Formats: sequence, structure tokens, C-alpha cells
Amino acid sequence: MQDGAKLEGCYVIKTDLPGEAADAKTIHKRYKDLALVEKSFRTMKSMLEIRPIFVRKANRTRARFFVAMLAYKVERYLRKSWADLDMTVGEGIRMLSTITSIVLTIGNQRIVRVPDPNSLCQQLLSGINVVLPEILPHKSGMLTCKEVYLDTRKKLHQCRKS
Repeated sequence: MQDGAKLEGCYVIKTDLPGEAADAKTIHKRYKDLALVEKSFRTMKSMLEIRPIFVRKANRTRARFFVAMLAYKVERYLRKSWADLDMTVGEGIRMLSTITSIVLTIGNQRIVRVPDPNSLCQQLLSGINVVLPEILPHKSGMLTCKEVYLDTRKKLHQCRKS
């Protein structure tokens, strides 16, 4: 067997740390921890859709990195919180996006009501200790989502007479 074949699959870790700062086993463990960092960046690039952009100012670069790290921390928290639900974070977020609100208009009064979420959404919310309010404050022009208007065929005062 040639010398190169004996070393196939082996690697050497070289460090400038003094021997008293860390032993070989600790250095090896820290090297293996880099795999977690690489996994984090893969997660940011794929699931969190953090794509490279070119920024020219240092404060913008730091801000972008901060947002990416914060997003990764949230993703990691959700993954840990929802581990027993047998679903990915992306699936959980898509499921939570089905939660809606209803704007009730009675005369000049507008009330935004949050219907009870389905059982899976309730499990997801419970996993991260979130309780939805029943009623949300509403100020005219503050809704940023698409509003759908539903009108009854009979007006309420006509229904009371029948």
C-alpha cells in the first residue's frame, strides 16, 4: 500500500494556539463545531432565503448580517419548539399563515376579530407560548393586507322584521 493510500480520508488540523491554551481533543471538537456553523449558513441561504447582496457601507453590511443571524436564531427556536410536531419550520410558518382576521363593520364602528385557529395552528402557537387576542385594534387605513368585503343579501334590519 502506498503512503498516500494510508492517509486517505484523514485530515490534519493546524492551529496557532499554544499547547497550554487547548489540548488536541478540544481543538478537534471546535473544528467539528464548524459543521454546525456551515449548516446554519445553508439554512439561511435556503429556507430563510438570505441571498447575497452587495452593500458598500460597513454599517449596512453589519445590519444585513445582524438580520440574517436574528432570522437564524428565530428559525432555530421554532425548530426546537416544534420538534415534537413532526414538521419543518417552513411547514409550520405556512400553516400559521392561514390564520386570518375578520373586520366587522357595524355603522361607523369597525372591529377586527381573530377567529379560533384550527387545532394544528393552536398546537404550533402553544409550542411557542403565543396566545392570539380575540379582538385587534383597528384604525382606518391601517390594514396593510388585502381586505375582502362580504355583504349579506338582506340587511340586518330587514331580517329582524321577518
